[in-house]
Amino acid sequence: MVSSRKLITIFFISIFVLSVLNVLGPIDPTHQDRVEDLDEDTLMTMALPTYYWNWTVSLSSIYSLSISNDGAYFSVSRGGDVYLFQSSSSTPLWSYPTGGNSLCVAISANGEYIAAGSMSNNTFLFDCETGETSKVYPTSHWVTDVAISNNGHYLVAGDYGCKVYRYWLYSSTPIWSYTTGGEIASVAMSGNGEYIAAGCFTDHKVYLFNSTTPLWNYTTGGDVWSVEISNDGEYIAAGSSDGKVYLFGRNSSTPLWNCSVGGNVRSVAISNNGEYIAAGRTGGVVYLFGRNSSTPLWNCGVDYDVEGVAISGDGAYIAACTSGEIWHDHLFLFQRTNSTPIWTYTRDSIWRLALSDDGHHLVAGDSSIYELSLFDFKDTDGDELSDDYENYITGTNPTLPDTDTDGLNDSAEVYIYPTDANNPDTDADGLNDSAEVLIYPTNATNPDTDADGLNDSAEVLIYPTNATNPDTDGDGLNDGAEIMTHFTNATNPDTDADGLNDSAEILIYLTNATNPDTDADGIADGPEIDTYNTDANDFDSDGDWMPDGWEVQFGLNPLYFQDAISDLDNDGLKNFEEYLHSSRPNDTDSDDDGYSDKTEVIAGTDPMNPDSYPIESVPIDYTTSIIIGCTIAGILVAGAIIVHGILMRSRTSKIPTPPKKSATDPKHPTPELKKSIG
Repeated sequence: MVSSRKLITIFFISIFVLSVLNVLGPIDPTHQDRVEDLDEDTLMTMALPTYYWNWTVSLSSIYSLSISNDGAYFSVSRGGDVYLFQSSSSTPLWSYPTGGNSLCVAISANGEYIAAGSMSNNTFLFDCETGETSKVYPTSHWVTDVAISNNGHYLVAGDYGCKVYRYWLYSSTPIWSYTTGGEIASVAMSGNGEYIAAGCFTDHKVYLFNSTTPLWNYTTGGDVWSVEISNDGEYIAAGSSDGKVYLFGRNSSTPLWNCSVGGNVRSVAISNNGEYIAAGRTGGVVYLFGRNSSTPLWNCGVDYDVEGVAISGDGAYIAACTSGEIWHDHLFLFQRTNSTPIWTYTRDSIWRLALSDDGHHLVAGDSSIYELSLFDFKDTDGDELSDDYENYITGTNPTLPDTDTDGLNDSAEVYIYPTDANNPDTDADGLNDSAEVLIYPTNATNPDTDADGLNDSAEVLIYPTNATNPDTDGDGLNDGAEIMTHFTNATNPDTDADGLNDSAEILIYLTNATNPDTDADGIADGPEIDTYNTDANDFDSDGDWMPDGWEVQFGLNPLYFQDAISDLDNDGLKNFEEYLHSSRPNDTDSDDDGYSDKTEVIAGTDPMNPDSYPIESVPIDYTTSIIIGCTIAGILVAGAIIVHGILMRSRTSKIPTPPKKSATDPKHPTPELKKSIG
């Protein structure tokens, strides 16, 4: 049996021989005259940019690199280990030994999963957060290349045993596998994991799969070193040792076009929508193609063999690396619109590179001095934005760190918040962006940060409510509603201090949240509801003609209507009469003036005013007087009768016997009779 060491040796020797043959072979004249060579003097005079988040760390035997869409994370396979780095630090977050040389690695677009292939005949799937393996999938031979879907749920692996495997995160066995006619050199996967492209040595074929049976395959004129597929799976690019770049549509094995570039095409890259295709060949030429034509948009002659190319998701930036002579190899960064690099970096034998989807981060590894480097781009004003990014994307001034003079660094506005670095008040809410971000802190891109219906500046400067909290006082009412609709205090959960939360008053009890006693019955709304269980919207809850507050004040029951006709203080007035006359139902003499409430009511005086009492009109009790009067009168009458009787008896004894009448003169009494009568 041939040892793994011998296989590797044979593999790399074959690569070297093929490269030499392609360099020495004839160059296709069709496009050679289009190559725009950059001589060494030109390269040396290009300014080395200032980098941010730039660092270099010693790391040997780098086989493969892959970076997340936002450039925040990237993975590295070197030796037998897989590493995860965060772009802001040269210290790996974690590393994992695979048990054999790790020849390939791929990180999901969202930076959550890593796929890696090893000469241990295994494909690994890692959880980026923990560094633990989610799955380990056995293969028939050592794994030459892997690719992963955007969300990391699907991955594809190709091995040196001619097999292609499609895996799913939640299964330990392949969804399917397919045996091709040659060793797998390169695989690629669409963003959703549905379509898979593969390129092979030996049978020289490009394959497209969406199941165990290829949709199609196409035979090129040489080993297919590199394949890439657009994010939507619509377009497939391939580079072959036959000196051609191929572009295929998903629905046909017939190339949309191919272009002879005159050298071994070791690397291709395609933009997310398939609109732009980059390629690099031995002999040192970088190409950019448009989807609709085999004629390059531009090409650039560089110093040595192009080992790798990469393209940003929108095709705006193209990166390339070369390998050849010690300390004369370069990294290049191109803009889509120009074949002259906007940036270069000198390093020896730069073997692998990866460019983030947004074009902001470039990671590269060399094969001679064993260094891994991360780069951002030129930054004249030190605001951590590359000049090119400022010129072509943000529109900010690359010579001013704070273009709009709002107190925020341009990169902070672009990368962090993100506000408009050309406008001091991005959301036009009347607050300066830096004030919103650094002082309040509100959302400088939203005029109403907390979506409460109030402009941030109004909340901060006028009311003042909390512009980051839609309900400043936590009373369950939106600040805007409190101020604009209910007219309650948005900074006080109980505006009228009646013991009820404003929202409870408005939404549940339907009381007036700005009036502590909605029904004016003398009891605050809160106690009515929470203590007495009375109706805070009805001043007389039990309908007994006495207000709830008055009943509670004097110990009556505001929920018992029959106590209206009782007499609590037994003063002769019923309780409701006491209320009508404003007297106290629990005090017989409410004003302490010596007259009972009823007496005063009868007399028409005020039972609550001690200065109002019935002096003139107080009724007198004549019973005793009458008895005395009658007694006296009886005594007087009796006395008169006795006296009269005595007198009459006395007279009777003195009267003489009347004389006999004279027959002759009856009308003339005798003198004695006259005297007797006298």
